[in-house]
Amino acid sequence: MQPSPIDLVHYFLGSVHFDLNPRFDPQGGVELRFDSIKTTVDAHHNEDNFRQWNISIRVSQAPEKEENFPYAFDFHVVGMVEVAPGVPEDNVENLAKINGASLLFGVVREQLRILSGSGPFGPIILPSVSFIDLKTDPNL
Repeated sequence: MQPSPIDLVHYFLGSVHFDLNPRFDPQGGVELRFDSIKTTVDAHHNEDNFRQWNISIRVSQAPEKEENFPYAFDFHVVGMVEVAPGVPEDNVENLAKINGASLLFGVVREQLRILSGSGPFGPIILPSVSFIDLKTDPNL
């Protein structure tokens, strides 16, 4: 084990919306379509320190009419990450955006598991995802 080149310094839940889906049929099994999960990521570095980044992620899902999923949710999480001094400056932005979004998505995954675990249909764990599409330099 070794230290990560990126540190999640702080995060908070900006907003949480969680509803039961009245159309959900418990006898029909849980169906979560990957393409029904919507994410948006916003990232800005600190003006005084290029290695400190504020990352904001919104993860939401509203079941389509034909999708048998027990909940609808919308999470907004804001975090601050810091990239280690040993990381070359050319890699800082990609590391902050890609890994920062991944860390915050993990926060959403855990919060959804906790909320849904207290509901009548049991816990939901979101699938693992990659934010490699946030990469700004295709050569990295």
